[in-house]
Amino acid sequence: MPTTPRRLALNLPLLVLWIAAVGVAAVGYWLVQRGNAAQAEFYTAGGTDPLELLSAQSTTTMGGLLLAAGVVGLLLALATHARARSAAILAANTVADAATHEPVASEDFDDLDDRLDEGDVLAERDRADADGEATDADADAAEPQRARDEAELEGGSETARETAANRV
Repeated sequence: MPTTPRRLALNLPLLVLWIAAVGVAAVGYWLVQRGNAAQAEFYTAGGTDPLELLSAQSTTTMGGLLLAAGVVGLLLALATHARARSAAILAANTVADAATHEPVASEDFDDLDDRLDEGDVLAERDRADADGEATDADADAAEPQRARDEAELEGGSETARETAANRV
């Protein structure tokens, strides 16, 4: 087992997303508080200047929009963080599983490839028979060969060969 410490993987774009979302939400909260305080002061002082009132309302509106954008950014950062974490866990599990499996011998694939090739030949013969391309004489001559091929695909046992020969 390796004794070297694991290197800390820092995802900088995700870190920037977290910081930006918190910053935007904080600025939005501050603007909402400032705009609401200005409106409260305007109403308690009995102000008559519409420019001051509209400025306070605009500050509150911009602050509310920034606060909402910051919350959406936080949710996006949380979802991205969860997705990155699950991908890292899946990759670690895949590597661990791959390390425990033994490689498959290439001879197993060769046997399988031979069987598939024989199956393709049988399928082509069956399609040709179904299309009526073969004459009756060709079909009579090909029948014993097809029975032998089917018997070999079924497992190659002696009883399967005898059964196939009895069909002819």
